[in-house]
Amino acid sequence: MKPVLIQADRRVARSAARQPCVLVTNHNNGHSVHVNVNDCGPYVDSRDIDLSRKAARRLNFVRAGIAPVNIRVLWIPRGAERCDDGSEMQS
Repeated sequence: MKPVLIQADRRVARSAARQPCVLVTNHNNGHSVHVNVNDCGPYVDSRDIDLSRKAARRLNFVRAGIAPVNIRVLWIPRGAERCDDGSEMQS
């Protein structure tokens, strides 16, 4: 499947040039998407990343709500390793 560029979450608006980019791959089916990270979530301890409905649809787990995924960092712009509140981004 060809990776598709989509937004991870709409909670925090940032310019696209400052957004880190990751490749998210669903372990269950091998589907992947490129995702721009635009906040420091997730805010639930048992999760690694919160995705938009569109990303979940592309990875084929909208109905399940959660799925095991692999997250590979593709690009982190200078200065984006810290969240807006000054805390470190989760890795």
